[in-house]
Amino acid sequence: MGDAVLELDTILRPRSSLSSASTESYPDGYELCLSLPEHELNQSQGLSQSQSGPCTQYATDAPVYSKRKREESPDIGNSESTSPAPPSKLFKSSSSADSFSTSSKEIHTTFDDFDEHSPYVVAYDTRFSSFFTGMPVGFWWEVARLLSNGTPKDNLSLSDLKAYANEPNVIAAPAVSRVVEDARRKDLAAHTQRKLDPTLEKAFAQERAAKAPWEELDREEEHESRAIKARDVYFQDECKDWYGGKIHFTAKVTKNSPSTSLEPYQLTLETPSLGSSNRFTRRFGSKRFIRVRLHEKVFSPNSNAALERFFKRPFVIFTRVFRAFYAKEGSVFLVQTNEVYQETLGSMESYRIQPSTSAQNPLDMSLLDFLRWHNPLKLNSDQHMAKWASRFALGLSNSVPSVRIAKEDLLVIDDIVADAYVGKTKVPSEFTMTDGCGLANGNLFSLLCECFRWVTYPTAVQVRINGAKGLLTIHPDHASPTPDKRPIVWIRKYQQKIVYAESDDDVAHYTVDFLRSSHMKTPAQLSSETIINLAENGVPATTFRDMMKESFARKVEMLTLWDGPNGLSKLRENISREGNVVSARLARQHAGSARAKGYIYEDYEEPVDSDCIADDDLALMEVGRESSTAWWDDPISGQPSSLEETCMGLLDSGFSPSTCSLLRDKLLRVAKKSLTSLATKFHIKVQLSCTAFVIPDPVGVLNPGECQIKFSTKRVQGPDGVPTNMILGPLLLTRHPCKVPSDIQKATGVLRPELRNYDDVIVVSTKGHIVNGERLDCHLASMTGGGDYDGDLMSAYWEPSLLEHFKCADKSFAKEPASVSEYVSKAIETAEDFRIRVPPDTSIPRQISELQSFLLAQLRDPAVVGTYSTYWENSIYVNGYDHPETVRLAYIFCSVLDGIKTGVSIKREKQNCDRNLYSKQPDWKQLVGESKKKKKTVNSSNLAPPKRATHLPTFIMDVLKEEVKKEHSAQLAVIESRLANSDEVRRDEDLVRPWLEFEHMLTKVQAERNEFVAQARRLIEADYVGIETRARMTQMMTEGSSSETLASMLKAIETHVRKVFDDWKKRTAKTDHNSNPDPSKSSNTFTDMDIRKRQDILRSLSLSFATDPDPRPFCSVRSANEIARLKASYAYIVGCEKRKYRFPFDVAYRQLCAIKAQAVSNGREKSVASTSYETFYCHKRFINGS
Repeated sequence: MGDAVLELDTILRPRSSLSSASTESYPDGYELCLSLPEHELNQSQGLSQSQSGPCTQYATDAPVYSKRKREESPDIGNSESTSPAPPSKLFKSSSSADSFSTSSKEIHTTFDDFDEHSPYVVAYDTRFSSFFTGMPVGFWWEVARLLSNGTPKDNLSLSDLKAYANEPNVIAAPAVSRVVEDARRKDLAAHTQRKLDPTLEKAFAQERAAKAPWEELDREEEHESRAIKARDVYFQDECKDWYGGKIHFTAKVTKNSPSTSLEPYQLTLETPSLGSSNRFTRRFGSKRFIRVRLHEKVFSPNSNAALERFFKRPFVIFTRVFRAFYAKEGSVFLVQTNEVYQETLGSMESYRIQPSTSAQNPLDMSLLDFLRWHNPLKLNSDQHMAKWASRFALGLSNSVPSVRIAKEDLLVIDDIVADAYVGKTKVPSEFTMTDGCGLANGNLFSLLCECFRWVTYPTAVQVRINGAKGLLTIHPDHASPTPDKRPIVWIRKYQQKIVYAESDDDVAHYTVDFLRSSHMKTPAQLSSETIINLAENGVPATTFRDMMKESFARKVEMLTLWDGPNGLSKLRENISREGNVVSARLARQHAGSARAKGYIYEDYEEPVDSDCIADDDLALMEVGRESSTAWWDDPISGQPSSLEETCMGLLDSGFSPSTCSLLRDKLLRVAKKSLTSLATKFHIKVQLSCTAFVIPDPVGVLNPGECQIKFSTKRVQGPDGVPTNMILGPLLLTRHPCKVPSDIQKATGVLRPELRNYDDVIVVSTKGHIVNGERLDCHLASMTGGGDYDGDLMSAYWEPSLLEHFKCADKSFAKEPASVSEYVSKAIETAEDFRIRVPPDTSIPRQISELQSFLLAQLRDPAVVGTYSTYWENSIYVNGYDHPETVRLAYIFCSVLDGIKTGVSIKREKQNCDRNLYSKQPDWKQLVGESKKKKKTVNSSNLAPPKRATHLPTFIMDVLKEEVKKEHSAQLAVIESRLANSDEVRRDEDLVRPWLEFEHMLTKVQAERNEFVAQARRLIEADYVGIETRARMTQMMTEGSSSETLASMLKAIETHVRKVFDDWKKRTAKTDHNSNPDPSKSSNTFTDMDIRKRQDILRSLSLSFATDPDPRPFCSVRSANEIARLKASYAYIVGCEKRKYRFPFDVAYRQLCAIKAQAVSNGREKSVASTSYETFYCHKRFINGS
């Protein structure tokens, strides 16, 4: 590893030559070893005789890996001899002859020659192998992180690190970076620079606390120690309102160049951060899991098999061994096993992976035991192996622990099944009328209210409990809480995805893992998929054109007008809604539970993965350095990161777009961004619509074709335009994906007294559905993209212009065409089949490899889902919406969407055929304002766009594209006319006043000083003045005065501000392609940069602005706060002078807002802490004036 060049020989040593027997044998009856000539090996310094003993005991259980390097490493740190990192690859020899030969030869090979059982060493240093035993997790992780990111080992002094050996994570972990930094700059002049003022240092505390995991990690470590002694290991303390598992240990994998490394991939560790929690991390602790994010360039059709083999290897961090157990959505998840990575002593220097012989922590398991704990193969033998593997997503779901259920109170009940089904096999999903939705009593919902501090409890909650997943809704016969507060849950048979042993009483399995609660979102919006469906089912293009124009005009009006009563308050509220500011603030402060608390809520166009794996936390995963967190305010200048929050802060301080050039510019960009989003996504808001969870009728009072939509408040308009809380009459229902003509269904809204408690959900009948007057035995959700009731979001539209012309498609479109089977293959191996093929007495490495083949299956073709969505879109254009080819592609898309659960994959030759036919991208996909990067993504073939068949009518999206272009241009002109800054300089006199008043005061003081000096000279020259008086007057004239100090301060401020301005101008100017992280942007402006890099630049500028000039020399005449105020005022003057209105606010936003607030309030401004300010919102009565 490192820069060392390894020369390796391979030995396949017959196991019969070794003593002892073990169930953990290695492939083909051999132990895998690497051998080197003894005289060329470095001497091992890291193990005592007692430490090497266990290696002999496990000689037959673990592979031994040896290595040598061409050049000796220099001694490091405390003059300890340091062994280099062991090899992270293993070769197979072409011959086993002369196994114990001491001859060595160099081997040049490719990755295909590597064995998947060989360890990949992420970080290793012999000096630390025993030192890290019992050390805080954060301490050794930070050392490993720095090593994996290329930090030279000689920057890690063992003697310096030992000083933190007995410290908690909160002290020890951050110290590692300081030790390295001190070593790096030991002889640099920067080491003597003035440190950051403590007051400014505190400004970063809140942001650092939001993502720094060390204090939380100490809490987990302490809880684990207590829990093990109490034999109740689960990271939750209900008494203290705390739960663990919220620390994200992450890594990333990138592709290496063949010319620079024998390894095709490189895994580097990242800085841990706080985020969401899941069942696995709460049961075993955060430190035992690593999420590895894969760079998009890692994937390619020719190398995905190699990537899978790479992740089958054990990953070593010092002595700890991690193994991959699941892959999904561009990530691979690793779990720490009970194995250890050790050196062995003997005739060769070698390394071995073996089970730990130390006192076993019950949380440390082998990989096979961990897999067995979550989804035991023996008890779930009827599962297909693909589905068995997919169930590990349940343990990774972003969730919050809530109520514990007694074992006897978790009941299993039958699903309601369509009367027409008479089969004896598993009931198909479309005939399972309650598929995915169970029941719970009022006590559970009441306890959830207490747990999450809800005002009222919701109608339904999405949860994981035991081996079940899906929704729980209120049991109609047990809706009221009872005095005993005993929660009871009734799980439907087909909600139960994993079966556990009768004796199982694990706390993790009987804790309700809460994901999200029911909400009613209004209005809903149409996407391109729903627009196409509606148009193909009879809705005329003029309807969408009128809706689109109305949406554009309404959006522009909301963000560009502020006249009239409470105009600025209305504008502020519109900006807040546009940027989802309140939700963003709450989510920043509660990253781990944002979704559970309702701060994050998905639109129906974005598929809600019921096995969601915390992608919303990726913004908190900072890599390898101290950097800002995306979208956090600058703690020094006080400037918010988002456009919307910046505008709101300016409005709150008394600025108006009429007079503030910066506010007009920011508002202009907000409006343009919003308008472009509407144009590029074809999202049309429909005022008479809503989106919510869909649930089956728990009482059985709805007839086929009926549904109930009831709001908790009167906040929507009915079809007649009157505010109401219920929707009666005809409506349209759909969900995502909406791919075939039958995916939008008609239903009738009704109100049933028996369902009066079921608010903010869409309740549908369990008695079947009606299509074109015909009663069907399937449930309504199955007719909308093959949905169910485990947490699907459904949208309802009662807009008359849509209902008037819509005609339901034929029911046949809801049935998968037979041609799909020709294009897909399905893995049919069940868990029982697997246990026969790979019996329990099979070698452990082979068992692991075979299981990982299913667990890592998503690495093989991760882009196929998006690919077939594109093929479907192209077939619509070429063949027509209801053409058999289009319908086939739609169903193939749905098949591969669920492929991880069903084991469905596309036959390679068939996929190539579809690629040849449907790779061309229609013109309508080249949307207004799309970046070149996105265009390249969707049309990488650079082929001419396809032509629409002459017998087909004009495609709705072609019509809308032209209308969108025209309306987009027209509304952009409106925005420009209302918000564009004129050439006239609009200087805010309130902001320049502090500096001008200071200059005026200084001029006055200097005049008084000059007058005093003149008078003193006259007195000195007068004959009647005595010697003592003359001497005293002379001394007063020569002594420094306050005016000179003030003048010196003025000059220092002017010089410093102009220097920072020059730096600001240079660093925020247009960037070149090499420095711009998004080269697809044609303008390459500063605002095109990645948000974190942009924030880091602005923060360094604001920090430079804040730290100089040093206020201490001037403390006798002005306080530090007064100097900061003057600097801000002068920065504003310089910005106006240079016509760079952003500059003063980039470096002194908080001070300028304070100056403005004081000026417009005539000294009656309110002082508010930032934590309180972020909780403020404007009540609707102030906005509406009522």
